[in-house]
Formats: sequence, C-alpha cells, structure tokens
Amino acid sequence: MAEIIPTAQIAGVETDQLENDDAYQGTYGFYVRLTRDPGREWFLELQAVYDAAEYAGKPPIEFRGDRLVVFYLPRYAGDLPKYLQFLLRSIAEANQEVEKRNRVVPDEEKEKADFLQSLRNAAEETIGAASK
Repeated sequence: MAEIIPTAQIAGVETDQLENDDAYQGTYGFYVRLTRDPGREWFLELQAVYDAAEYAGKPPIEFRGDRLVVFYLPRYAGDLPKYLQFLLRSIAEANQEVEKRNRVVPDEEKEKADFLQSLRNAAEETIGAASK
C-alpha cells in the first residue's frame, strides 16, 4: 500500500563549511538544511522538478537525509541569491506535487473499516440467512 510522503522546507544554509568532491571538479558543495528528512521519494520528486526547470548553469544536487548538498561553481557566486530563490521555488513545486499525490493515497484505516463493514454485511446476509 502506498504511504504518505512527507514534505520539507529549507530551514537554512550552512555557511561555515564546504565540501570538495572529485566528481564535481572546481565546485564547492554547500549544505542546505531541510526542516526534516522527507525521504528518498520526496527527493526523487524534487529531482524531477529541478531537472525539468529552466535555469542556466543549474548545479548538481545530492540528497543526504535532512540536507541537500549543492555543488556550485565559485565563479557564479554573484548569482547565489538568484539560485537560492530558484531552489526555494523548486522545493515548493516538489512539495505541491507530493501533496497532490498524497491526496489520492487511500486512507488505510478507513479502507480497513469499510472492508470489515462490508464483510459483516455479507456474512449477515449470506451466512445468517442460510442458518435460519
């Protein structure tokens, strides 16, 4: 059964450390803290929105639980405010997509209760009538 996917917001940007990764030569990875670890499914939705969005020089991002790591080229440091606005919009759009999906996920407890009631009704009509 499908489960509800949590959403997350940006809680802040860690401005006191950077990461170097040989996979992204010439970049510095900075950390964007999220309000929670929303899980891998949420990140896949974010990645789809992020990849589809138009933004020149879009840096790679990685998901690490309650953090995103953004691998940014230092020569574009002047564009950081614009990029962070883009990231905020991408996260908001991903959250909207997740919430749409969550609205169609069946409520498992209600589904069980409805099924039990159907079972009781069927048992009463079928078994109860046969025993009379």
